[in-house]
Amino acid sequence: MKCPKCGTENKTNFCMKCGYMLDKEGKEIQIQTKVDMKTTDLDIFLGEKRDQFLYKPANLSAAFFGGFYFLYRKCYVLGVVSIVLEFLIFLLIMMNIPKASLGYLLVFYAFLLRFFLYGALFNPYYLKKANRIIQKIKKDCDPQSYKNVLERRGGTSILAVCSFIAFLFLVFLYIKLLFLL
Repeated sequence: MKCPKCGTENKTNFCMKCGYMLDKEGKEIQIQTKVDMKTTDLDIFLGEKRDQFLYKPANLSAAFFGGFYFLYRKCYVLGVVSIVLEFLIFLLIMMNIPKASLGYLLVFYAFLLRFFLYGALFNPYYLKKANRIIQKIKKDCDPQSYKNVLERRGGTSILAVCSFIAFLFLVFLYIKLLFLL
């Protein structure tokens, strides 16, 4: 077969010189690719770490950092709720268990369970949330600013994490001052 692109004779179904795909008669093979706009939109929304959500079954950052990672990924309600619940669980266990070693063991198992749940469940949750937000943006946004809105609404926010840590610091400082008075 002669390649219609570069003229090289080939015995296979692709040109050994230029890589052009050929059928048995030496004609070009038209490869049909399905272009999925969701993938492109999702890529823009997720940002540069998109592979972490699309191709990995577990999210170690979510497992280790929990609510703070949720805040970082702009899941504000989930982040605040998980941090508050973890703190309350820790307090309940430590205040109600007479022996400290048993309390520490229960806290360890509670946080081990949290580690596996957050690691395994955050990626599917975040991808569903991202698709819902993308669909809402498509419906509500004009085409000129669509990409900018996707980038702004998606991605990450270190400011949210720092703000919440500062808020927690102020709350603990306030509580400490109350007990000193």
